[in-house]
Formats: sequence, C-alpha cells, structure tokens
Amino acid sequence: NNIGGGTNIHYTSVGQRLIGDLAYAAYQESLLNSPLRVVLPVLSVSTGTYYGTQSVEITSSTTGASFRYTTDGSTPTSSSTLYTGVAISVTSTTTIKVLGTKSGYINSAIASEVYTILTQVATPSLSVSTGTFTTTQSVTITCSTPSSSIFYTIDGSTPTSSSTAYSGAISIAVTTTLKAIGVRSGLTDSAVASAVYTIQVATPTFSPSAGTFSNAQSVSLSCTTSGAAIYYTIDGSTPSVSSTLYSSAILVAATTTIKAIGIKTCLTSSAVSSGTFTINTGGSFGWVMPSLVMDQGISGYTFNIRTTFTASALTKPTGSPTKFKVEVYG
Repeated sequence: NNIGGGTNIHYTSVGQRLIGDLAYAAYQESLLNSPLRVVLPVLSVSTGTYYGTQSVEITSSTTGASFRYTTDGSTPTSSSTLYTGVAISVTSTTTIKVLGTKSGYINSAIASEVYTILTQVATPSLSVSTGTFTTTQSVTITCSTPSSSIFYTIDGSTPTSSSTAYSGAISIAVTTTLKAIGVRSGLTDSAVASAVYTIQVATPTFSPSAGTFSNAQSVSLSCTTSGAAIYYTIDGSTPSVSSTLYSSAILVAATTTIKAIGIKTCLTSSAVSSGTFTINTGGSFGWVMPSLVMDQGISGYTFNIRTTFTASALTKPTGSPTKFKVEVYG
C-alpha cells in the first residue's frame, strides 16, 4: 500500500503475525482495564424432592467471592443475608437464590435451586381395596418413601412401630380390618392406610336349577366354600342357623320354593339363594277328588274312574264340579 511520501509497504507473513500480536496485546490491556464478573455460584444440593432436612453449601470458582442469598424466593442483593460458610439447613420446601460478589468484579448471575421437602412418610398402599369376597385374599403393602418400614394390624387397632412388621403378602381368609403405617427415622409417621375385607360364604346352588317339571325332583344343594354348612327352608321363609340343616338331596314332589344359606364360623353368611320348583303332572281338574259321588245308587257293577289328577293340588279350584261322570261297564 502507498503511504504518504510515496512509500509502499508490502504485507508478509511476518507482518501479519506482528499485527496479530498487537491486537492480542490490546485485548489483554482491555481486560486489565475492565472489571471481571464473579462466576455463577454453585449450590451443593440440586433442585429436587427430598425426604427430611437438607444441608446446602455455596461455592464459586471465583477466589475470594462472597455470597448473598435469600430463602423466600426473592432476588438477592448486596443487602441480603451473607453466607458465612456454614451449610444452610433446609427443613421445609424452600427456594434458595444466591448472588456472588467481589470487590472490583461485576456481580454474578443469580443461582437458584428449589427444594421440595417431604417431612412425613407417604401413606402405604394396599394391593386389594375394601370389598366383599368369597375367596381368600392375598394383600401386599407398599410405601413410596425410600428406606421406610411398614407396620400393620389385623384386629382393627391403630398400628405403631411396635406392631407387626410387614415382610410379605398377608393372607386374608376371614373377615378382617387391615391397617398399616409407614415409618422412617427423621420423618413423621405416615397416615394410616385401612381396608375392610369381608370374606363371605359362597351362595349355595341348586341341582337341578329351579324350573317347571312334569314329575318329582331330587334337589341337591352345594356350596363352594369349604367347610360351610347349608341351612334351608321349603315354606318360603328366610333360612338361618335355626332352619333345617342340609344333609342330603331334597325330594320335591309338589310345587315348592326352596331357600338356602351357607354359614361358616368367622365368615359372613352367604346371600340367600332361592328357587321355585313347579311340579306339573297335568290332569283334568287339577285337584284330588275327595270321594266318589253318584247321582243314584247302583249296585252290582265295577266302576272305573278315567281321569288323572295333579298330585300337588290339595284344594278344589273355584268352579270345579262336585260330581263326576262315571262310565259303567257291565
């Protein structure tokens, strides 16, 4: 390039390096003349959910930096609480914000962490909810709080850390109230989890099933609950332990309603099963003839009554005749 006076200067690799060195030197000088910024402070515990008290320390890679912080979510200033090097104890849900400062430096950006502190053990969960069952139930208990222990009772009392320690599935074979709590050192015991399991005798069944039949039936009763006794009635009344104890098939020769209940010690009695067995053998009149009535006396003949009567009918239907036609064969 031409410089005043007509002198030309040509760039060389050496010249380019010289210009680079001068630029770097100028940059270094600007750094010396410009304030530095405090590096963002670091909190020893990261944002998260924790069980129990957390101890939080504050550091920065800027040597000699001081820290001002808040625990109420507000933005810290040079007038906020000074961190003295002693860990901050976080006992409840808290937001910590920190400002790094140092003389001759620009203050740091704001560091912030949010701590959700759980002070009580989570309520245990029962794998089977309250309900009525006809079979033994296997109930497992879990608790979402790490390192917690579970204690339970099956007599309806409130569990404590002195109650039975849970170690595996609980077999519920009789009506039971199960209660459980979670316990962990340093935390408040959980709320009580509770469920009532009603174990009921299975409803008895009939064989054959109720219905209409043309002849007498032999009706068997059965119950799938092992060891259960069956009591029944045939007069339409509700059966109880005072009713007839079932021991063998019931002969039903006339229309009958059978009601049955299953009963077993320590279990809730079954629902009442009911079935009506209608026995219909056909017939002209539907009632049993009490006697033969004739219009006039006839002697010396044998009489055959050609009719069939329903075996189950015991009374005369309204409108039925009181006299019958008799065919006489001599």
